[in-house]
Amino acid sequence: MAQQTRTDWSFSEQFEPDLFWQRHGKKIIYAIVALLAIGAVAYVWQRQQAEEADRMAQRLDTATDPQALQSIIHDLSRQTGCEGGNTPTSGDIFPDWPLC
Repeated sequence: MAQQTRTDWSFSEQFEPDLFWQRHGKKIIYAIVALLAIGAVAYVWQRQQAEEADRMAQRLDTATDPQALQSIIHDLSRQTGCEGGNTPTSGDIFPDWPLC
């Protein structure tokens, strides 16, 4: 039977933090940095989306004629990637029209 040494991770019966950190410390640091970066990107993206939604809500509140509503629809269709022929006209307000 092979003799066990204290530094041999595979045969050790106790958890040794120093050896664990030596083997996996860089991976743990990289994972933490990656999670923080993803969290920061998600936060900024969510904040920009909320600001854009507020701007569009204000535009909808102030729209008083069909031309203003059509302008808002056109702007929304450009933001969502819709192509030109699929946006509704002023005669199509409400009944079953897709934005894209």
